[in-house]
Amino acid sequence: MIFSKLNNIISKKGILQISSQKYKSQIKNKTDAETKFIEIMEKALKIPKKRKKIKISKEAKLKRLNDKKLHSDKKKSRIKPEIKYE
Repeated sequence: MIFSKLNNIISKKGILQISSQKYKSQIKNKTDAETKFIEIMEKALKIPKKRKKIKISKEAKLKRLNDKKLHSDKKKSRIKPEIKYE
């Protein structure tokens, strides 16, 4: 599970390499790398919420279709009429 979520971070040999050069102190960089590791693992272990399917009401569907119809009628009225020469 973790390997599939971190496949772009983990090397082909299965090594997760984290580095930090934020601070001048080596100790601060080590603690920063440890916090990065903890954040990465928390993201990998977090289970995403499932999407809840909702049913659109008839009224909402009809309103949407009516609005589409009005919009298309508005656009059709902008077209220049064809003039037929005989």
